[in-house]
Amino acid sequence: MVFTANSLVITASFCLVVSLLEAWLLSGLRYSQIPLFKRMFPGYQYLLKSHIDFILMAGLLFIFFLLF
Repeated sequence: MVFTANSLVITASFCLVVSLLEAWLLSGLRYSQIPLFKRMFPGYQYLLKSHIDFILMAGLLFIFFLLF
């Protein structure tokens, strides 16, 4: 496997896309009355924690790319 600096940006972009999808899921879970969302994600706290983790990981990857 060849590691380049561009892979940091690609991975960070992927993390941001996943975080955006989780944000849409979280807002759908919190503000809609669709029972499918309630069954898929019984604890919205874990989805929120995962969303924050992906944002922080994307930020760290972008910082490492810019510094090195």
